[in-house]
Amino acid sequence: AQTVSAPTVQTLGEGLTKAETSALNPSNRYLLVVPANQRPPITREALVNVNVSVNPNGKVRNVDVLDGSFTDTAINRLVENAVEDITFSPATQGGNPVRYDNLPLQVLLRGSNPPSTTAALGEGLGKLAEQVQGADYRGAERQVDTLLSRNSRTLFEMALLKDQLAGVYSNANRNPEALAASRIATARSPAVKAADAPAEAIFPDSFLPPEMYMDALRRHLVLAILTNQNGETLQVFDRLKEAAAAAGNAEVVDTIQPQIDQLQARLAAADPIGIAVNLVDNGAWTYTMSPRRSYGVMALDADNNGSIDDKETKAVNVQTIDISCGDSGTRRLPFQNDSEWSIPASWGQCDMTFRGKEGSQFLLIEYAN
Repeated sequence: AQTVSAPTVQTLGEGLTKAETSALNPSNRYLLVVPANQRPPITREALVNVNVSVNPNGKVRNVDVLDGSFTDTAINRLVENAVEDITFSPATQGGNPVRYDNLPLQVLLRGSNPPSTTAALGEGLGKLAEQVQGADYRGAERQVDTLLSRNSRTLFEMALLKDQLAGVYSNANRNPEALAASRIATARSPAVKAADAPAEAIFPDSFLPPEMYMDALRRHLVLAILTNQNGETLQVFDRLKEAAAAAGNAEVVDTIQPQIDQLQARLAAADPIGIAVNLVDNGAWTYTMSPRRSYGVMALDADNNGSIDDKETKAVNVQTIDISCGDSGTRRLPFQNDSEWSIPASWGQCDMTFRGKEGSQFLLIEYAN
């Protein structure tokens, strides 16, 4: 395996900032506080996914608003204008500034409302429970989509519904999609308190309150184990331990500890580990690095039976791998079938995001260090 290095890698500079705002966090999330005098007024919280093209001088060339939760025309316009004003440290290739396309950002708008549910949402959740009990998973999926678009206005409600959706997908044996939903349900963000919020208002970093957050983390962990997301499993387990300690519920950790011990022993052994990857999340899939730092990719055959076939594959629909490593930026690699690489220890903890056509599949292999 060869080490990834310039000039075949584009490196995004560290200081991605905008005057008088917080810097992007390591997962490329941008915190946007809605102005009190915003017109038209913004009456809901939101998560908005965008792709940004950045010129070699660090100025934004283009902002493409993709999707998100609780978006509308006013929110999209606010987000687009805010992102256009961000100044980037430019991407470099071989030490020279270059244009960087399709940089993913997630813009987060948070308000001052504490977690609660409306009567309409409560009624909708009752119907959802009946559909799940009757194994009407397609109907339950549509119900969640309806509740998200019509009856939800806060990120607490979004996280609650995404956790429900994770359960629906899991019951329907759609574990990759369940994991994608569970990641949103257990997301965390910097707590925001509006200037005019009541003094007693408290906003945790998680979108869900403590007990619900712990339950959602437990579901997230199980799904990470089932889909062989080894690094993610270890990270979520650490978060679950923190949540369980805060709640005084050590039993939650004790029941899962044997599986974690088995995983750590497997990662410490010499055998390679294969992970089937399916780009289900808008043509992208993020894999959190485990203690192993050497990887390879091979295409799955068109019959989707897990065997390798070099003549007819879906891997041609996977274009790039973004390797994001804490504060050290993002390196972009072209996806090449039957390739291997290793990530230098100096880069620290990293996430790899594979991008391509939704539904594309391949085999990611972890090699012992």
